[in-house]
Amino acid sequence: MRPVDVLIPTTMVGSYPRPRWYTRRAGGQDFREALMEQTWREEYLDAVHAIIGDQERAGLDIVTDGELFEDDLGGGAGWPEYVIQRLTGLGPRLPGRLPGTRDPSPIVNHFFLDIWASPTVVDRVGRGPLRFAYLYELASRLTTRPVKASFVDPGYVANRLHDRHYGGAFAAPHPDLLYDLAAVYNAELRELADAGCRIYQTDLPLYSQIAMTGGPVSWEVATRAFNQMVAGVTDRLQIWMHFCRGRAFGQCSWGDIDFRAMAPRVFDADFHVLNIECGDCQGPEMELLAQVPSDRAVAIGIINHRVLQVETPQEVAERIRQALKYISPERLYVTTFCGLGTTLPRTNAYYKLKALVDGTNLVRAELTGQRELAASER
Repeated sequence: MRPVDVLIPTTMVGSYPRPRWYTRRAGGQDFREALMEQTWREEYLDAVHAIIGDQERAGLDIVTDGELFEDDLGGGAGWPEYVIQRLTGLGPRLPGRLPGTRDPSPIVNHFFLDIWASPTVVDRVGRGPLRFAYLYELASRLTTRPVKASFVDPGYVANRLHDRHYGGAFAAPHPDLLYDLAAVYNAELRELADAGCRIYQTDLPLYSQIAMTGGPVSWEVATRAFNQMVAGVTDRLQIWMHFCRGRAFGQCSWGDIDFRAMAPRVFDADFHVLNIECGDCQGPEMELLAQVPSDRAVAIGIINHRVLQVETPQEVAERIRQALKYISPERLYVTTFCGLGTTLPRTNAYYKLKALVDGTNLVRAELTGQRELAASER
């Protein structure tokens, strides 16, 4: 399944800097209901149009709505909170990290302990007004390019809840909580596919955590939940599985992650594109690219959201060349790190996207020239 017929398609991951004049906050309200207010609707559509326009001018092959539907919360907490605030069965909030646990970054501790409080599960979780399909439809009407929809993975959501109903614990979700969340997402993804969406990205499934720590659930439970989430849609939706090193306040929130440990068991999940943060494409994670089955593709994150400095096209091109040592260009996508919108000014974000496209075009020209030469010689 390939949504665009170009060599090494370009796209972005996560949020995009919102226009300064867009300051709306839904706070868990049904977004369809919120946009019944005419002024809000005009502001939202104008802002999404502006965000998509930046991506089109930069030259991206696949665009997104920049996750503008998220509330602008500290450290990017609006990303998981969009879903969390629209689930049923949740109750009062408690600190977001267990007492006594610490991250290497003080500012990440500040995010989890002082800013983001996680709800308790007080009843069976259910589906509220998530509106995946509605949000896609609003964005897709504003462009002729493919629109990639993306939301936080249900495994990440489960891992951030204080369980008082299923018998699990914070950061140790009960399998039944995962399965119920997967059923909620599956209903949304079926509607998303029916609406015409062809690309869906799920952000931060549990596989990298399982690979590195052995938890919070088993491989079998994680895979059963993931495959339940995408059941009945993988023939219509290209499923992307996104992994990164975090984005809260531009920090590496998860420390030194070795994505290689996910292989080969991550490939038991039903997905099409493995999206990992690769940086300069010199790290050990590049070895994972060579292990990706031939029926899957890879999207490498090579534009850094943690630095203001804009990459040059030549730097981008060199990173792609490094990746091509491990995977063919026909199976490669290039993208950004996640969440440009939580760390960068809009001007910087735009020129980073443009560098991504310009650098990719350098490599495309090289590959096309090599192929044409080889064909003429034959």
